Amino acid sequence: MIEVLVTSKADLSSTEALTQKLQDNMEGAKYLLVLDDVWNTVEELWVSLKTCLHRIGGSNGSQVLVTTRSNTVADSVNVRITHYLEGLPDEDSWALFKQAIFATGEACPSNLEQSGRNIVGKCNGVPLAIKSLGATLRLKRNLQYWKSIENSELWKLQDYGDRIIPYLLLSFQHLPSPTLKQCFAYCSIYEKGAEISKEVLIELWMAQGLLFLEEGRNLKMEEIGENYFNILLNHSFLQLTERNVLGYNFTWKMHDLVHDLAQFVSRRDWLICESGGSLDEESSSISHLMISSGMAEQVSTPSMMKIMQNRLRTIQSFVAIPNDLLMQARYVRVLQLSRIGLTNVPDVIGEQKHLRYLDLSRNPFKELPESITTLYKLQTLKLIRCGQLERLPTGLSKLVNLRHLHINKFMKVPAGIERLTCLQTLPGLELSASDGEWKLHELGCLRDVRGWLKIGGLEHAKCKEEAQKAEIGAKAGISFLHLAWSASLERDEDSSIVEELEVLDGLQPHPNLQGFMVEGYNGFSFPSWLARMTVNNLASLDNLAVVRLLDCRRCGHLPTLGQLPVLKTLVIEGMEAVRQIGKEFYTQSEGNGVRNALFPALTTLEINNCPNLAEWLQPESTNPPDVESFPCLEELKIVGCPLLTITPTGFPSLRDLELRHIKSAQRLLHEYGKWSKLTSLILEDVEDLSNEFGEQFISLETLEIKGCDKLACLPEDLGKLTSLKKLDVWRCPLLKTFPEIGGLRSLIQLLIAGCVELTETPAGLDACTSLENLAIVDCRNLDLKRRLEEERVSGRGQYYRIAESVLRLPRLKWYMVGGNGIDYENEEEQPDHFVPDISPLLTMKSSLRSLVLHGWPKLKSLPDHLRRFTALEELGINGFDGLEEIPNWIGNLSSLCWLGIYDCRNLRHLPSRTVMLGMKKLEVISIENCPILAEGCAKDVGPEWHKISHIKYIQVDGRSNDPRPSSLD
Repeated sequence: MIEVLVTSKADLSSTEALTQKLQDNMEGAKYLLVLDDVWNTVEELWVSLKTCLHRIGGSNGSQVLVTTRSNTVADSVNVRITHYLEGLPDEDSWALFKQAIFATGEACPSNLEQSGRNIVGKCNGVPLAIKSLGATLRLKRNLQYWKSIENSELWKLQDYGDRIIPYLLLSFQHLPSPTLKQCFAYCSIYEKGAEISKEVLIELWMAQGLLFLEEGRNLKMEEIGENYFNILLNHSFLQLTERNVLGYNFTWKMHDLVHDLAQFVSRRDWLICESGGSLDEESSSISHLMISSGMAEQVSTPSMMKIMQNRLRTIQSFVAIPNDLLMQARYVRVLQLSRIGLTNVPDVIGEQKHLRYLDLSRNPFKELPESITTLYKLQTLKLIRCGQLERLPTGLSKLVNLRHLHINKFMKVPAGIERLTCLQTLPGLELSASDGEWKLHELGCLRDVRGWLKIGGLEHAKCKEEAQKAEIGAKAGISFLHLAWSASLERDEDSSIVEELEVLDGLQPHPNLQGFMVEGYNGFSFPSWLARMTVNNLASLDNLAVVRLLDCRRCGHLPTLGQLPVLKTLVIEGMEAVRQIGKEFYTQSEGNGVRNALFPALTTLEINNCPNLAEWLQPESTNPPDVESFPCLEELKIVGCPLLTITPTGFPSLRDLELRHIKSAQRLLHEYGKWSKLTSLILEDVEDLSNEFGEQFISLETLEIKGCDKLACLPEDLGKLTSLKKLDVWRCPLLKTFPEIGGLRSLIQLLIAGCVELTETPAGLDACTSLENLAIVDCRNLDLKRRLEEERVSGRGQYYRIAESVLRLPRLKWYMVGGNGIDYENEEEQPDHFVPDISPLLTMKSSLRSLVLHGWPKLKSLPDHLRRFTALEELGINGFDGLEEIPNWIGNLSSLCWLGIYDCRNLRHLPSRTVMLGMKKLEVISIENCPILAEGCAKDVGPEWHKISHIKYIQVDGRSNDPRPSSLD
């Protein structure tokens, strides 16, 4: 509960502290607390919870909602109202059952209907039950089988309580094979609610020997695993949660009830060692072991040694395991040691001769020992986000059974990968001129490669014949192909340019390809297969969903992409030689006519950093005429195209428009404004922007205007954009007035920064009652010099009026204040107190979560009232040049998670070490442009370092100790 309120990890060591923190955060607030899927029946715990809730308080009308599957829990809670959820009505249940079994419009055979209705009746209207049993019966439509389900003794199951519902156990018992049941049981390796990767799960099944090659069927183990996965999906044991850009089913999960079943059926095989648990004698029979992160001290006990001496098949550990302990696990097939801080991979891993799956991801080691290459049965090696990994073992080619090598960055791989003929998943392969490293022709032997294939360093490939030996076009399983030349190398010689054209020509892919990226290519033109999007002079690349053309700086023309039927995402970036996007972009002139539309499926289009692009033409008349173009385009981004003045305007589905660093946008905005679906508009460094651009964008939810130097005023009808939720105006130096915004009742964020000529705050601010985030900073004329004395004496200047408006914003959580200084003629004129006084905001001290204070050079202290804002989670201190130390009372801000200190040039000292240690929630400190403090915080040697060394993430002038992997890893 507290972590939801303060959006950070809570200190759970003290119930009293938690109760007090909740009391501070919930003061005067009405809340709804939902306790979902509760199983605890200890009455004393419920009494304790109720006592805490009474102490927390909250306004009248606060409610607690408990959901449970147990009547005993409902009795223990002693609630005022109990609402029993009823299942689906009988006829709706029967309709869902038929839908799960029969095709649309297909009737249930009369001889099966009564038995089917009886089965449905036993499901008590629970949709998951009906769908799961429906999937079980779908392929066996005979009365005898249906009767066996109807009359099963499992309906009478009572021994294990409500967690294992009979219908799920029935579905499990009727899975087609014992092996499939084992595959389902192994799914308990995942925590409840965890995301599941289909590929990873199949690799784990394969490592356990659960995917047998079937005699007489030419199927790979991965294909058998995919069949098993789909059966579990059809039985509702798995659910789709997210789909990636290529349309693949990307992540999955198990329903909580299904996860309970998986744990139940595998209960004798798995041991989960968690902090506070014990290792009993029954642990000696387990096959699979998971060690949680809280077990670092217990991992070396004699009990753990005894467990390791069993015939363990799986070890999943989140703590480092001593070598002598790991040596005992001689039969392990799956070893997962990710995120345990390994700086050196122990040689003992190379002695696990039965190992088939090794995961060392997210560890900071630089190399793998050669002993790894003796794991001759290894099928999967995962090295994801090992950012410091520099090289792979020279004997890698000995791993002849290796099928999946997961590394999510380009690597220089030792020579000999041609011998790894089972390989299907490859890392990014970086070519080099060095002896002893892999060459392009070696890919020709890897016929089963599938998924993503990335080849970098292609400047080291010298001819078409060499590229053709890779046989990329014969690899039907490749879904995404990334071809890259090193951008850092200057390759201006004509011979080099010709070589690159020939190499790219020799790497044409299979027609099955779904995603393609070419990067750093230096040729003047694309080879014919790429220009026409056809391979082998015949087959179109009609399966392409993603195309990215990056830094092909010499190519003057784009490929013909307009007739790709499923293309969804297109990125054109760094094409410096392109001056016009014309008819070749849409269709070949000698074509046999256009299909139903041009770019019929495209939803996202980006054109970035094309400095010479002046015209993007409409498609010419087509055959047949009146063919639509871009009918599905939702997101258009044009950045760094300063000469562009002409673009197509027929984008009927456009929702997000981003224009940055272009000279002329007024005509484009006028045309795009005709499409009423636009919900997001971002404008930056647009030279000709006027106050007439916004009148047609009635559906806008996001409007950002940045660095528009000539914009003098915003549209007068801005307040009519009643759907607007976010309004940011940055660095518009000529902007003098802001229109009435009282009509923006949906506005959640308002940010006005660096508008130096702005003299009045927006009228109607206090009517924006949905506002949560507010910042008005670095607008120096907002408080005129002649008003300064008025503000000092009466406290009722412009800043006070801002504060008055803020007080009437009931949802405000984030506020940036100050920095609206005056151009003083000399330093003596600068006020030495903080303007504005933040005391009017004290009424929000329990609700405000983020506050950024902007000062000016003469200020020597922070506003004293700041110490009372104890609910703050984020605090920014900016531009206090006169400040020499952060006061110790900052420790009162016990909820603080993030502290940013910027442009405080004379700041020398942080609070005392005792105070900093007492700020238990503080996880991030960021220091920028504070030269004295930065020197004091030098790691291990600075006099201030000992005060912050315990903090998890420290950033000083861009240098970070953040151990989290970067996006490049």
